[in-house]
Amino acid sequence: MSELYVDERRRRFIVGAGSVALSLPFLRAFPGVLTTKASAQASGRIRRLVVIMHPQGFERDRLGSGSANSLELGEVLQPLSAFRDQVTLLTGLDNTVRRSVFAANGHNAAGRTL
Repeated sequence: MSELYVDERRRRFIVGAGSVALSLPFLRAFPGVLTTKASAQASGRIRRLVVIMHPQGFERDRLGSGSANSLELGEVLQPLSAFRDQVTLLTGLDNTVRRSVFAANGHNAAGRTL
């Protein structure tokens, strides 16, 4: 009997395509995955998350200050001033992931927070 040679790339593609085909019916369980931009705008459900991270850190005072009704945007967030009423600024979050990384100084794990 002779062995058939099957290209590994072809096999990976077929497995991947099969996995996608099997998972498509379950996408409805995740809200927003199948939502179009137009329908999201009509219902007012478009949300965006912007996370600012710099490996060497940054000065928190440059982000902004104030409370929810009187938020003053700092120079880093100044380009978002047109959307000031839609901005929620979260500060003081604890990066607990840094404790689970072998280099426990937090710098190496900064990108893994969210």
